[in-house]
Amino acid sequence: MPRRTTRVLKKAIRATEKAEDQVTALYTPLITERKEIRLVTLCSGNFEDDIFCSLSKVSLDDKPSYEALSYVWGDRRITRRIFIDGLSKRVTRNLEIALRHLRYDSRPRVLWIDAICINQRNIAERSVQVMHMDEVYAKATSVIAWLGEESNDSNLAFDALNALPTVLLQHWDPQKNAKFDMTALEPKFTSALRSLFLRPWWRRIWTVQESILGPAMSLICGKRQVSADTSCSVAFSQAYHSRACCRRFLLEHLKDNAFWDLLEGMDPLYHLGMWRNEHCDHRLVCLLAHFRSRFCLDPRDKVYGLLGLCISDEKNLVVPDYSLPASVVYEQATFKMIERSLSLEVFSQLCPRSIKSTGMLAGKLPSWVPDWTSEITSYDHAVLIVRQERAAFDFKASASTFTSARQQEQGKLSLNGILLDSIAVLIIGQRQASHLRVTIDCFKEMRDLAGVEDFPDRLYGTKTSTYYDAFWQTLCSSILPSRSNLTENADAIRASDDLTQRSWHDAWWDWVLNLGTDDERADLVNAEFTGSELNAFDRSVGVSTCLRNFFLSKDKQWMGFIPIDAEIGDIIALLEGGRVPYILRPKTGVDKGRYELIGDAYVHGIMDGEGWSPDLLQEIVLV
Repeated sequence: MPRRTTRVLKKAIRATEKAEDQVTALYTPLITERKEIRLVTLCSGNFEDDIFCSLSKVSLDDKPSYEALSYVWGDRRITRRIFIDGLSKRVTRNLEIALRHLRYDSRPRVLWIDAICINQRNIAERSVQVMHMDEVYAKATSVIAWLGEESNDSNLAFDALNALPTVLLQHWDPQKNAKFDMTALEPKFTSALRSLFLRPWWRRIWTVQESILGPAMSLICGKRQVSADTSCSVAFSQAYHSRACCRRFLLEHLKDNAFWDLLEGMDPLYHLGMWRNEHCDHRLVCLLAHFRSRFCLDPRDKVYGLLGLCISDEKNLVVPDYSLPASVVYEQATFKMIERSLSLEVFSQLCPRSIKSTGMLAGKLPSWVPDWTSEITSYDHAVLIVRQERAAFDFKASASTFTSARQQEQGKLSLNGILLDSIAVLIIGQRQASHLRVTIDCFKEMRDLAGVEDFPDRLYGTKTSTYYDAFWQTLCSSILPSRSNLTENADAIRASDDLTQRSWHDAWWDWVLNLGTDDERADLVNAEFTGSELNAFDRSVGVSTCLRNFFLSKDKQWMGFIPIDAEIGDIIALLEGGRVPYILRPKTGVDKGRYELIGDAYVHGIMDGEGWSPDLLQEIVLV
């Protein structure tokens, strides 16, 4: 080896050893039994000064006083230098900029910051500290949400948040509220709001519990600051009025996409407020459903980052262990949720293969384990949440049974179930480019296949309902919003052969055929149903058809909706502990006799236990 190369190598080794020595000096061991954490004291200074800090160890049980920082690390390859206890440490550029903005000029500031207070090189310490994250944020005097530097007219966004109504009773229409100032809804303001709420902080998995658990939280961007709870009140007011009494005015007066910028921009803030106001713990299966689209560099954090929000007896359902592969963590988490709940609710989080292939764990998981790293659109994500909630509360296809799922070896799940029928005919749904549900031509194909035009009064299934009634109820999966409360979070009702409900579908179909769901002219379609009611029915259809295809079964001639990657010949099955039917695909080769789980389904006529018969139960092994 040349001498120069040897000298360079020795220099690199000495630098590495020096860095390790500095880490050892900074991060003396924490006592787990005392719930010890580290706090960083940010020394005072001017904005341009170097950043100096000190570290100290405290016990959470001693109720220390500190603020907790919630932020996005940013590109880990781009770092800047700060000084901790006289030693140099590299942190990401985004954190260094945050510290400059948060530093006081005349007094120190005590903070908890994950990148500094946790020895990130120590896997064992990381695993333990993650278990304390909920307490760290819940016991902080306040949480600082650092959204980033001033850019993209962020100051205009803060101006708008300070000007818009925060009281639910205040209308967003000057004719109904003389104090309402339309200036804050000019396109430059709504565009700025949308940009602010598209920042990475709103999409990071760890900011979920950080933003929900803190007793108080401030949103900070550059030199501007606003209370999170006050901002959420703006979002609540906007959501209520833009979907009901003030919708027509806002549609008519907000130009250049300002209306849609407003709705899309406020959505993250609205949901933040909803979660902050829900002072209760949650099941892990629901948290994963709601926050699966959040980003993290380590896929294991999709699970670990939500444990702090779980109900008390689920906080240790999965013990953080960064030595395990992500695929093992996901499989263990899925089985533990099934085992604890005795239900198969988590199966409703499975995505079609076209979406699965986008995940970091594509091809590494059994078919029955969701890949929470799959890239999914915000609309598809919202639909999966709604469908999981419906599966849990509105249906009982397996007669309210409990699962006795067993896992004797990794990758395989044994269940009891019934194989009912197979897929005979499919209609491949095509979404409209300008709309989120399927095309009009696709709806016409469904109607032709179901025979609703030629034989509308033909009896369906149990012979108590016609194919026409079965078809329109299938379109909305037998779930309708209450006409007395059309908001998206209102309680749903089960559809039936009621003539008024059928007329609601008929009015919607007229709207689709004649106006193509033109939102601004919906009130012109039918005197009996308002535009808001037609939109509500349309949303129900969108939820039913999203990521699904219409089908008829081989023997029973059932109709319904199944995952878009289901194929002719796939099996319709009921599984113990499932609230809805599932689509299975028989395996061949070494796994012959076992099944791949394709996903859940809506099959009209068997959603309330009509197809359940304990005498037909058999063991079904999923791989």
